[in-house]
Amino acid sequence: MHAITPSRVATPETYVGTERALGWTNGPQKGRHDYGRPPSGLGLNQFAYGGIWNETKESGTALGSSSLNLDFQARRVYVVLGPPRGRPGLVQVLLDGKPIPANAAGDDVHGGVVTVDRQRLYNVVDLSKAGGGYLSLHEWRRDEWTPAVKAAGLAHRTPYALRHTFATFAIQASVPLFHLARFMGTSVEQIDLTYGHLLPDVARPSEGEIRCVPCTR
Repeated sequence: MHAITPSRVATPETYVGTERALGWTNGPQKGRHDYGRPPSGLGLNQFAYGGIWNETKESGTALGSSSLNLDFQARRVYVVLGPPRGRPGLVQVLLDGKPIPANAAGDDVHGGVVTVDRQRLYNVVDLSKAGGGYLSLHEWRRDEWTPAVKAAGLAHRTPYALRHTFATFAIQASVPLFHLARFMGTSVEQIDLTYGHLLPDVARPSEGEIRCVPCTR
């Protein structure tokens, strides 16, 4: 984790894992450990774990209700993240306890969430000038999505299922297919192929209407 700014105001970088960890208030501890709830407040430039982590010398793996927390002073914050079990993960970014607003979010944050598709450096905060606050990163899918699905009494499903729900409701609301394709980042042809059976019958000429078309020679 690295907070950086072009000026002299900067939170020093640190690392997960036991070998080069600096500034952590509650760890790290080698192996699997439950750090519990993260502290509600931290001193400036302090870092804290939350939830269950498995730590080695050079890395840390989030296992359950996990979070990374810091009180930073900088303009930008970068974090090296890797996907869990080789598949993309979603990390929610909170600033002072709320989803980070668009005008403070880094280039890799969209809608308050980072999609971690491969191990690399992610920009999570980008302020207009040097500032700071209490930053918290946690796994959105495990900590927010899955509990919400269970609480609703639904069978397990991935967030991708919402894409189909959105498309279905949009068609029922008579959103033009061209606009829907733009919203969903795909083509009109693909929308029609996947969701064409949901189009209202009035949008399709019936066999009787076709027979009524005058035939000219």
